[in-house]
Order: sequence, then C-alpha cells, then structure tokens
Amino acid sequence: MDNSNPQLLPYYTHAGKIHADEVAAYSTLYIAGVCDRFHRLRDISTIPSDGIVGDIGREYKPELNRFDHHQGWIFRSNGIPYATFGLVWKKFGVFAVRKVLENLCIEEKAEMPEDSILIGIADRVDKRLVQGIDAHDASSEYELIATCGGVPVLANSLSDVVTHLNFNVTDGGHGMREDLRQDYSFQTIHGLMSAVIKSTIIGSYRVFVNRRRILDIMSYNNDIITLTEGIAWKEVVDLDFPSAKFIILPSNHPSNPYMLQAIPVKLGSREVKVTIERPEWFTEFIHQGKWIAGSDSIRSLTQLALYSIEQSEK
Repeated sequence: MDNSNPQLLPYYTHAGKIHADEVAAYSTLYIAGVCDRFHRLRDISTIPSDGIVGDIGREYKPELNRFDHHQGWIFRSNGIPYATFGLVWKKFGVFAVRKVLENLCIEEKAEMPEDSILIGIADRVDKRLVQGIDAHDASSEYELIATCGGVPVLANSLSDVVTHLNFNVTDGGHGMREDLRQDYSFQTIHGLMSAVIKSTIIGSYRVFVNRRRILDIMSYNNDIITLTEGIAWKEVVDLDFPSAKFIILPSNHPSNPYMLQAIPVKLGSREVKVTIERPEWFTEFIHQGKWIAGSDSIRSLTQLALYSIEQSEK
C-alpha cells in the first residue's frame, strides 16, 4: 500500500553505494515538507521529471529541481565546494529550519523567530554541518585531523559513519533482495541524518536565543562568568566574551549542584585557556583533565577559578 502524499514530490537518486550527501539532501526535503518518498534508480539514463533529482543527471538547475554536482565544480564564496546536500540546502534549507522551529515553538510556547533569524540559522547549519559533508563528498583535498596531547587520533566524520552503515544495518534487512536491502539501509541512514539536521537546527536556534538570554542571567568579574541557569554557552561566550577564562553554572550532577568549566581556546577544541589547579583547601571534584570541577558552593568555585588564574600567571 502506497502511503505517500500525492501533494509531495518523489526524490530520485542513484542506487548502489549510499553517500551522506544524497541522503542528507533527501532528509532536508523530507523535513521541509517537500518530499515524502525516494526512488534509487539503477538506470539513470532516463530520469523521471515529476520530482526532485539529487546526485544524478549532471546538471544543476534549481529552478527545475535538479541538484547534481558531478558536471563540474560549484564553489561557495569561501572556496568549499558544493555537493548535493549543499545545493539542496541552498534552496530548501530555510524551509527546513522553519518547519523544525514551528514545531519547537509550539511545544515551548515561544514566539516564532523572524525571517532574518531563520536565514541566519540556515547559514549557521551550512557552516556547522553541510559544508563538512559536501567537502568530504566533492573534494579529494578533504582531510579530518584529530589529536589528543599531540598524538594523532583516528576520527570518524558523519560521512564515515554513513559509509559504515552501507548494507551493514544489523536490526533488519537480512535475507532481502539486494535492491530492497539498499533501500532499507537508505531509510535507516535517512532517520539518522534527519535527527542530526533537526538537532543542528535547534542548536543553532538556541545560540540566537541564548545570545540575548545570557545577559539576563549572568555576572562577569575577573574573567569569570557566572550563570544562574544552565544553557548552551560556548558559542555565545566565544563571540561576545573572548577574554573569559572560566564559567560557573548549575549542574544536574546529584552530588555537585554547581560546576566550574575552563573555557576552550577556540570552538571545537578541548584545549583550555587556563587549567583548573587544585589548592590544598579544595577537596571536591576536579576532573583529571583539569577542565571541569564540581561543588555545592558557587563561592568555592569562584575562589578555585581565581586561584587557577593566579597560578597560570606565575
């Protein structure tokens, strides 16, 4: 039985190996309320004209809903190449953002952001998520580098995870005909990708909201920020308080109602500006990595932060 909505469009892409960019493109269209079904074509010599086409056809014509990137380089202004995800996001990303936030604002009884903020959120999602997937797919110059204490660490990108999930889904699909098994894997990866896209949209929305909110719930003295409630803070602090070294905020840990965190030297890094050092009088929790501590006292954590700053300046 076909449960598809005739008012929504089908999505056409290639069969065979599944790549992150064409799945993420479909997930974007699904979230945006544009597509509700996919067809993975074994023969791409004749592509149906009744839907949206991604990653096949060797043409980029957004006005005709054709989104391929294999016919030649298409670059962003920053030099990162587009793949199918980015080309689809460029046209439909704001629509996906709007759908996700409409549902979120209903749940949270919040006011829907204005269009300029939706555009800003879509741009942030492109930088935080889409560009990495596009670069991995489109360019041989892509490289993911991770280290820990100067030692290289093997890191997996979201695109690598999709590669691992190709036909290796363990909770079903066994004994199926090959094309059905591929479709099962595509549907499974679509579920993962949809969750990632939605969470990135919501996280980006929180940055816009928290950038306003943080001023109402904070005090800032001696390079130490203290918050009266827990919110996502790293990007806001990086943007608006670049000299801050520590942040104190409520914790949901049962034995440590407050936590002190050392602020990273830059977004995405675990290296911190100042490590947390233990004085003789502080007997509560400090992580061995010296980046987080816990206590039942804001005053105690403030003193710990001041002590750590003092030690770093010696």
